[in-house]
Amino acid sequence: MSNEYDARLKTEYPQLQRYSLDLSTFSKNAAAPGDAQLWIVDPHGNLVLRYDATVKGKDLLNDLRHLLKLSNIG
Repeated sequence: MSNEYDARLKTEYPQLQRYSLDLSTFSKNAAAPGDAQLWIVDPHGNLVLRYDATVKGKDLLNDLRHLLKLSNIG
């Protein structure tokens, strides 16, 4: 990821938090699923949605739109 992109993210989304994945630790965890996942977490730290790598973008977008309509905090 470029420095320009990082700077743009920080400017446009100052509260965005990004966490890197330590693959060596992840692969040692027997309970962890084998493929990449996308987790949607609310501002209170609650897991709201979880998707595996096969999710279609349109389905994810529809779920997010529905979630935002129902949200009281976001």
